[in-house]
Amino acid sequence: MMLQTYYASFGYGAQDGVAKANNMNRFNFKTNLEHKVLRWLTVGGGIAYSQTKYNGLNTGRNSLSGNIFNAIRQLPNTPIYNANHPTGYNLSTNNTVVGQWDNTDAVGDNISNIAYVLDNNVFESTIKRVLVNASVTADIYKGLTYKLMGSIDNPLTSGFLYWSPVHGDGSGSNGRLENSLNDNLRWNIQHALNYNTLINEKHSIGVTAVAEYQKDRNENFFSVGTDLLNEFYNQVTVSNAYAVQQSGGGASEVGIISYLGRLNYNYDQRYFGQIL
Repeated sequence: MMLQTYYASFGYGAQDGVAKANNMNRFNFKTNLEHKVLRWLTVGGGIAYSQTKYNGLNTGRNSLSGNIFNAIRQLPNTPIYNANHPTGYNLSTNNTVVGQWDNTDAVGDNISNIAYVLDNNVFESTIKRVLVNASVTADIYKGLTYKLMGSIDNPLTSGFLYWSPVHGDGSGSNGRLENSLNDNLRWNIQHALNYNTLINEKHSIGVTAVAEYQKDRNENFFSVGTDLLNEFYNQVTVSNAYAVQQSGGGASEVGIISYLGRLNYNYDQRYFGQIL
């Protein structure tokens, strides 16, 4: 007799942070299938995928363009916008700090117009994750079961940063672009053998043996470009869009092999003992 069970699920979520330019959206789906091929043999597997995108901001406590640090140092009567400035924002004549407006003194600490920074700078990352698993279960003998399980987990994280050359964090370097990629692959294989028996209706004995093999490999790289040709290049790193470039990366591997053995004994549902 063949039996089959399966299910699938989908999800979507979006969240806005309490501060401007901070949000997250996520899409995911999962499917699972189990099929009893023979009376003593069952196979199963599943696939899960998720994609999460984060839009962040500069939150440095001592950063001139940190959202909270900057906001609490602004003068209460200094406007955000100035229709007479080429950018439309209230900036100084050389674009380095927030505009003085009608005040007799400029705002201290050489801080930027935080509204311009939040509207133009980009801090974002996207995580795409694939998880695949499969299993085979065999009833070898009465009370004796063997199960083979395998899985692959592959999260891929890409990041992008853009600082406008006009004003804020990127003005000193005439703009900044950064791309990064982190690829982590993990595979795992488990062999599990279980035996359970009941003797004379009172002596319950259980034996479990497990062997597990796991390996992780991480690869990463980054690219940085400063002194931008034009503020048009604010979506992705493009060749020849910057004068100063930097790149780097690396790779690492780590693995583990582990074994587990367990013996359980139960007498008449009254006394229990276990040895690992």
